[in-house]
Amino acid sequence: MNTGSKSSLLPRLTLGEELGRGALCVVHRATLPDAQQSFALKHFARHYTDESKERFLRGARLLCEQLEHPNIVKGLEYGESDAFGPYLLMPLLPGQPLSRIITQGP
Repeated sequence: MNTGSKSSLLPRLTLGEELGRGALCVVHRATLPDAQQSFALKHFARHYTDESKERFLRGARLLCEQLEHPNIVKGLEYGESDAFGPYLLMPLLPGQPLSRIITQGP
């Protein structure tokens, strides 16, 4: 599953540091070898059920193909790979993690 007609970016990405982790998924920084742009690659951190896989891919499809809002990060690509299982690729935006903003308060 690749959005659009372009070829997948996933095989060309270099995986970087872990940016965040939740109950099911982990997010890593990913970069292209010859580009200045960084991406956020979200994928399952552990074994997943068919139901959780379908739910993840349904949400990824919505981010890539349907949702358009200035306060939502647009998905660039989603699918399944041998290395990561289901994944979602997004632009990496500058800023602080939400957890830090919540901890520091307004």
